[in-house]
Order: sequence, then C-alpha cells, then structure tokens
Amino acid sequence: MVSNMNIQSVEFEEHTGGSLGENGKWFNNLIAQIVRDTISPRITNWEDVSLAEKQLIFDRLDNKFEYEKTNLVIAEVERLAMRAIREGRCKMRRHWKQLGGLGNKDSPKRKPYKGVSQDDWDFLCNYFGTKKQMEISEKNTNNRFNRPLEGAHGSKTLVQHYHTAVDPVTGELPSVVDTFEKFFHKGGQWKNDWAAQKHAEMVDLRLTQSESEEFTSTVDNVRQPKDVNIMTQVLGSRSRYVKGLGPLPKLSVVGGSRATNISSKHHDDYGKFTTMQKTIDEQNLTIREQHQKFEALLHQLQQVIPGFSFQPPPTCSSIRPPLPPPPPPSSTM
Repeated sequence: MVSNMNIQSVEFEEHTGGSLGENGKWFNNLIAQIVRDTISPRITNWEDVSLAEKQLIFDRLDNKFEYEKTNLVIAEVERLAMRAIREGRCKMRRHWKQLGGLGNKDSPKRKPYKGVSQDDWDFLCNYFGTKKQMEISEKNTNNRFNRPLEGAHGSKTLVQHYHTAVDPVTGELPSVVDTFEKFFHKGGQWKNDWAAQKHAEMVDLRLTQSESEEFTSTVDNVRQPKDVNIMTQVLGSRSRYVKGLGPLPKLSVVGGSRATNISSKHHDDYGKFTTMQKTIDEQNLTIREQHQKFEALLHQLQQVIPGFSFQPPPTCSSIRPPLPPPPPPSSTM
C-alpha cells in the first residue's frame, strides 16, 4: 500500500479500461505531458519507443497515482501515449505548414517548433516534405472535411462523461441519445442540420421500442449507456469503436478472436500455389536434364559397343503436370 499522501487513486471502467473521475482526467493529461517531455519527436510509432522510455512513463505515473495495472489499463496507457505522439506530431506539422513548408520543405527550418532541437526539427521538416507524408496529409484533410461533426466532449473522455452522470440510486448510465443532445444542442440551437436530423431519427427510433424492452446493451461484455443500439443504427459503427461511447480495447487484450480476413487469406492461398508450382517446374526441369544426359550416354555406348541396345523406362509419368491455378487475387479486395 502506498503511503504517500500526494498520490491519488484512479479508478478505471471495468471493461473498456477508460479512466474515471477527475483523477482519471489528470491521469490522461499526465501521460500526454510525459510523452512530450521524454519521447523524441522523431518517433512515429509506439513500437519504435524504447523499453526504457515505456517504463519511464509508468514510473512517473506511479509517482502520482495509485492504480491496478491490469492488461486493460496497460493497453489504455499505451493507447493514450500513442495518441499523444500523433497529436504532438500533428501540431508540429501545422507549424511547418504555416511557415510555408508545402511550398518549400526547407524554409521552416529557420524557426523550430517550441521545445524541439534544431537537429530534430530539420529531420521533421524533411519527413513532412516527403511525397508519402504529403499524400497522407492530403487524404486526412479531405477526411476531416467530410466529418459532419467534431467531438464536443472536451478534455473528458466519453466514458468519463457517462460515469459522471450515473444515477446515484440505480447506478444506471445515462442515455447516449440524451447525451448527444447535451453535446450538440446548446444555446437553443443545434450545431448543424445534420446533428438535428440524426437526433430526431434516434428519438423516433427510441419511441418505436416497447417500454418493456431492455435498453442497456453490451458489446464484448462492455457495460454501455442506454440506447447505444439506437445510436449505432443511426450513426453507423466502426471496428473496435462504438460511436457515442469511444474505443473498445484491442481483441488481443480481451482475449477475443479476430475475424478471418478474406482478402488476406486469398492472397496467402495464391502465394502458396505460386510457390508450389515453382517447385514442380524446377523438379520437371531437373528430370528433363537428367533424361537428356542419360540419352547422350546411351548414344555414346552404342557408338563404342557394337550391337549394344537398351530401352530406357518411360519418363512421361515422372513429369508432374502443372497444378490448376486458382483465380488470381483481385486488386480491389
């Protein structure tokens, strides 16, 4: 048991791993601060972070917070750290873009981003200016323009919002439909027409349900607020993400099994066929070469030994026919 009075206790949602309460908000913010202070801005993937730096994140968290390090919590810390890396890089690229990096990737090098060394900034300017990163940035920009709404839950996660508004008597989480209205209907008006339309669809769908119907649903045994099924029907869904609730933990963390990727399996089968066919072709070539050498030897013997005769065994059965090829993998899969 930790005795330091300055250490705060943090609770986490039992199934999603999301932190709860005001301490949970500070916990999340500290992860972002540690990432900014300790991890090189050159890092682009969590896998590239050294074990020493990863351990440092948990050591510094332990100096401030007391919490149970379950697999879900550890996965949530790593997810938040990776998000902090992405957000930091996004801010640096925005700075690079404002200094004219799109026209000349070297021109922003004269004014490094705050807290970034000149060497790291030179590296980032070159990185941002690569063709691949320019294409990714353009694609992400187009995707953002197509978003009907931006998140309105502030620095608190959606999980924190719902657990803050839990019913103190029943312990029931609030409805996502009502919370959607809370986020996007302020000052007597909706954020935009899309939000108003989608909320009306969710309300109408909720009215069609029987009063005796159970409104609390679960996904992967995750306890969810009421009406999540309604919001999912109206807003759609994404893999490992429930709109209106937030990200779900990775399948590897909760012990689930990932559905077979048909496209990948098809490519794997076609690759195995190609390898097998190549082996057969090489074996057939070897057999043909050995047969030709044998015939040449017989011809030499017949020239040296008068009346020599030898009938070689048939070889057609030794040559393996090619396999019937499967259809090639589609480029659209």
